[in-house]
Amino acid sequence: MIIADAKFEFGRNGQGELVLADKIFTPDSSRYWDAGRYKMGVSPDSFDKQFLREWLLNNKVNGEFQFDKVPTKILIQTEKLYHECLNRLVN
Repeated sequence: MIIADAKFEFGRNGQGELVLADKIFTPDSSRYWDAGRYKMGVSPDSFDKQFLREWLLNNKVNGEFQFDKVPTKILIQTEKLYHECLNRLVN
């Protein structure tokens, strides 16, 4: 697997110390690609939330995301992608 990008969110606690504010290296915060299918200049399928994001972007109503209208099949496919990513990383 290739980590194509990763997002790190930081904040400061009550003592002003820098702290990690969110999860890291999950399909929610990183984009994973299959190293065996990678080709220079081509963005391969990814194991992350992009599948869900694309549905939300393509199904806005009056410019608003329809979070409560996401079809079950889209949610299940997103879950499958997350599980596939986990299995590839730990096996």
